[in-house]
Amino acid sequence: MNNFEFNLSEFSDSYYQQANIYKIFSQAEDYPAMVYQYLKKEMEQQDVLDLGCGNGKYSHLFSTCSKSIISADLSYSQLEQFDVLTETRVQLDARVLPFSNSIFDMILVCWMLGTIMDLQGRLETLNEMKRILKPGGKIFLVENAPDSEFEILRGRHSGSDTRTAEYNNWLEDQGFKSEIVLSSFFQFKSKQEAQYVFKKIWGNRLTSMNMDSVIKHDIIIYSYSNHN
Repeated sequence: MNNFEFNLSEFSDSYYQQANIYKIFSQAEDYPAMVYQYLKKEMEQQDVLDLGCGNGKYSHLFSTCSKSIISADLSYSQLEQFDVLTETRVQLDARVLPFSNSIFDMILVCWMLGTIMDLQGRLETLNEMKRILKPGGKIFLVENAPDSEFEILRGRHSGSDTRTAEYNNWLEDQGFKSEIVLSSFFQFKSKQEAQYVFKKIWGNRLTSMNMDSVIKHDIIIYSYSNHN
């Protein structure tokens, strides 16, 4: 396995060995819960899979309105970080999902698909999601928009690294539609906490350590509808 000490890719240290650090990051991300506010009506009384659920932030929010929700992640360290244990938690590899065909109304995937670094693995994951989706169901991908403050801080901006824009274009090539761009933000307890967490995750890849407790973050919600 490669050294993934400083990133948020599939096998990054912050997602496994330092799951507590990622939890601080995750709880600060989309602090006003705009993803939940936008999607809650879609999720009402639906059978939902939260794929790549992390520490369960969105699983818990959507459990208040969905008919049922299963929270799934590759990292057992993340599943252990759940604050509320009411959701069903499953450790799995998204490339080979242990579910029958056509059983979920909605699949929520927050910042997960792009962490799979190999293209074949991404395609396998997409195919598995489509397989388990009911006719008329939807997949929602929550992704980063290029050039917000968050992307600039981690070196992903149009002036130097276009990977975010290229990945988003790839999603549209796969049949996903951009529904909305949400202007959200990270809210850390202090400037020092923000600096500590970002340094732990991205190390010297950061373009600047001059950040405050609030960091602007533009989020794109993509959707795919199963018309079969």
